[in-house]
Amino acid sequence: LLSQADARFTADAFSLFLDDLATAADTPPVTPQTWQATPLATQVDSLLTQTPQGWRSIIAPVGLNDPSSLAEWLDDRQLPAELIDLRATSESMVAAWRRDAGISLAAALALITLFLWLRTRQAVLTARIMLPPLAAAACTAAIMSLADDGLTIVHLVGLLLAAGVGLDFSLFAHLRSDHRDQSLRTWHAVNLCALSTGGVFLILGQSQIGMLRMLGLTVAMGVLLSWIFARLLVSRTECPPHPA
Repeated sequence: LLSQADARFTADAFSLFLDDLATAADTPPVTPQTWQATPLATQVDSLLTQTPQGWRSIIAPVGLNDPSSLAEWLDDRQLPAELIDLRATSESMVAAWRRDAGISLAAALALITLFLWLRTRQAVLTARIMLPPLAAAACTAAIMSLADDGLTIVHLVGLLLAAGVGLDFSLFAHLRSDHRDQSLRTWHAVNLCALSTGGVFLILGQSQIGMLRMLGLTVAMGVLLSWIFARLLVSRTECPPHPA
């Protein structure tokens, strides 16, 4: 090919290029291990995943205006590649998690109600115990949904945690001892637990990280409302007088 080149090129004009081609031909193939001792190792490891079928990588196309055409093009050529809509996939995963969480929550709520009824043998008292945490969870969900433009998985986790803590408040508030001193100690323990738990999550809610902020504020508000509702629902005759 060099002999057929234009006469304006000297014989050794492409010698460096040919040397690079020879070097490339003698160089072993580039593999993920090639980059392990370089600053690119972390980025390469994050982009590649080894599977029994080979290596897998996620590539984010830029300027893709017609995803369906690209998906059809890949299917027609039977290429080992698949176009994935990350947004639709993540939304379907969230929807599935919410559905499973709802089923699990309903089953847990039924079991808790059953166990409380077996303990108290009073349907009215069981309802009074369950009402404060449920009301607090509903109010917290409404407030956080308005504040954050909808509920996320983080909000739901915080609501579950707050409902569990609120159930303890309501349970201790209604199933106290008839002795005044023990009742006072119970109320002091509930107040201290509410203050410490709500305070810790309120501090967490001041974080600049969005997920931590949502979790902290959700739990703190749920704990506060659970404590308020538990106090309000207990009749004055059941509430011990405050010590002077």
